[in-house]
Amino acid sequence: MSDSYFRLDGTVAVLTGANQGLGKGLADELSKAGADMVLVDRNSNNLESIAEEVRRNGRKAMIREVDITVESHVSAMVEEVVKEYGHIDILVNCAGVAHRISAEETTLEVWQQTMNVNLQGVFLCGREVGRQMIRQKSGTIINITSINCAVARPNLSAYGASKAGVMQLTRCWALEWAPHNIRVNAVAPSFLKTEMTEKLFSDPDVLKSLLDRLPLKRIGTIVDIAAPVIFLASPAAHYITGQTLFADGGWTIQ
Repeated sequence: MSDSYFRLDGTVAVLTGANQGLGKGLADELSKAGADMVLVDRNSNNLESIAEEVRRNGRKAMIREVDITVESHVSAMVEEVVKEYGHIDILVNCAGVAHRISAEETTLEVWQQTMNVNLQGVFLCGREVGRQMIRQKSGTIINITSINCAVARPNLSAYGASKAGVMQLTRCWALEWAPHNIRVNAVAPSFLKTEMTEKLFSDPDVLKSLLDRLPLKRIGTIVDIAAPVIFLASPAAHYITGQTLFADGGWTIQ
């Protein structure tokens, strides 16, 4: 098998949640693998610098400020991308929110915001991009879920429920869209080193408790998640659909 099986040259990838953290890292790694990027986020503050990095990698970059919880915003974004590029080959649903709050203190507002972004946003982006992929008779969708889709952790009931929904949505789409040559998979990370978790990992007690629980004894990096995302998007995974790949350092095996 040649290296070309793992390349994304000639593809157009739509990436939500591209403004920071995992999304920012995925934009860099996907473009290094050969994909032209459509960088989608509700907050576009950092998107131009991320787009410049994509261009330094030799790929095209389009920026779209979109609230993925609003149907009209998502449909307009997809229409603009198709008008510009003519096709969408990859969708990575990375945007998400997490509120650490006890179940009994979780307000309806927190519950609805979590579901709106983590589940409704994934649904709207997947549906709209899926319609285009059906028209072009090809495509692949990768949803970023979490270990919390399969295991319970305290103070994350809304988050866990939303991510479990993403895992099941992945399976349903994979089944329905397989006849259209569309593959749908998910990647479930555990804890990652990003600018958003820097404060969390600076607490030695928290870090020790996590490392004690992780069989591989290290916190994950952006590349640890980007690699399976690129694999699932590439020709190397052409016979894989409906799966959730747990890139979690072994968290869920015990």
